[in-house]
Amino acid sequence: MHRRSLSFPTRRASELFISCLYDNSPDEDFVIDRVGPLNVATGFSGHGFKFAPLLGELLADLATGGVPHPRFALPEPVPAT
Repeated sequence: MHRRSLSFPTRRASELFISCLYDNSPDEDFVIDRVGPLNVATGFSGHGFKFAPLLGELLADLATGGVPHPRFALPEPVPAT
């Protein structure tokens, strides 16, 4: 069997940097909502993996036009005075 090796363009170390964020909301609850056309899902650090099936269902529903669950929705913006 003949194996081919893949060659990748040389990259600088700065281009290979990967950042992992640990994020929590102030009340330590998930945030699953929509802002315009953008679906927002954050605040899973530390315990989100345990809820993967439920989160997948909520996110799939949101992505297909569903309404965000009130518990996980972003707070209403406070109008500037």
